[in-house]
Amino acid sequence: MNCDAITYPKLPIVFTKRCFAENRRNTTIMKKLLAGQHGFSLIELIVVLALMGILGLMAGFGISQLADGFIFTKNVSDNVGKGQLAMLRLSEEMRKIKEVNSGSLHSINFVVTHGDGVTKNYTVSWDGTNGHNLLMSDGSNNDVLVDDVKSFTLQYYPAYDGVASPSWGTATKLIEISLTLADSSQIDSVFTTRIAPRNI
Repeated sequence: MNCDAITYPKLPIVFTKRCFAENRRNTTIMKKLLAGQHGFSLIELIVVLALMGILGLMAGFGISQLADGFIFTKNVSDNVGKGQLAMLRLSEEMRKIKEVNSGSLHSINFVVTHGDGVTKNYTVSWDGTNGHNLLMSDGSNNDVLVDDVKSFTLQYYPAYDGVASPSWGTATKLIEISLTLADSSQIDSVFTTRIAPRNI
């Protein structure tokens, strides 16, 4: 029979004594097993805490590096997007040039006839100061093409493999645009394209 039945009052006294003896023997065995164990020592606790601190520090450093990488990638991506948009707008307008009134290293004034027959006079300019805006004006509106410009230059070519000139001339057939943007991480994004106006 099982000793758990000891709670029943009508059990024989012999059985009850046997269960008490068995329980006492089990308790003695447990005491012997646990006799050599006293818990953690102070040195063991200090070592565990030190290891946990080192692991926490390493994890924090990794998370910090991950966050810095994300911010860096976002800044560069934003800069590239702004630069590509500005170059696309310049390319679209300059391909439709009908006449160039003046062209220098940092600015150009040209006439464009749009598909709806409207003729507009545009001026694209940068004042040469690092961090200032690249502007495009049609006489009534000054649009900011892109901000934080580090460098903007225009070169004029008589042919694709010709010699560059810093100013527009009657023989000019190609315009090379170079745009450099800098972000807060001091990484330059450089954009360069050549445009052949269709109507010249």
